[in-house]
Amino acid sequence: MTIDLNTFGSLVAFGLAVLKVLEFFRDRKPKLKLEAMLRNHVELGNDLLLINSSKVPACVYYYELIWLKPRRITRWFGLYRKEVGYEFTLEDNLADLKIDGYSTATLNFSGIDHFVWGRGAADDLYLKISMVGRKKPLWFWVTGPSKH
Repeated sequence: MTIDLNTFGSLVAFGLAVLKVLEFFRDRKPKLKLEAMLRNHVELGNDLLLINSSKVPACVYYYELIWLKPRRITRWFGLYRKEVGYEFTLEDNLADLKIDGYSTATLNFSGIDHFVWGRGAADDLYLKISMVGRKKPLWFWVTGPSKH
């Protein structure tokens, strides 16, 4: 079976077009990850590092730390969240946090905003982030009783 040059060129062009469409849909929304740097020192505080691993900037307008009952289905799929209490909230204020593409932003919780973690934590602590362009907020697991 022989393929002429026109057919081969058409197949290559079609394959490249499919890759371009997949790349377009992959890069439409920012992809955030969370790294927690937890310390027991009140003055230094706890740092939550937000990492944007896409080329699209992320605009965060609200965030809060919420204690939830620890459940595996909550941690894996985000279902059945039962709030226990709030550790930190902006209340009626808004955050103006822009995370450029392929960069990071740090949320520091020191002084009054410092939270206790480790063996004394009976519940899971989540960071809830509301972003521009997303209907539902993003939930990131920070720490809990299973991670000592």
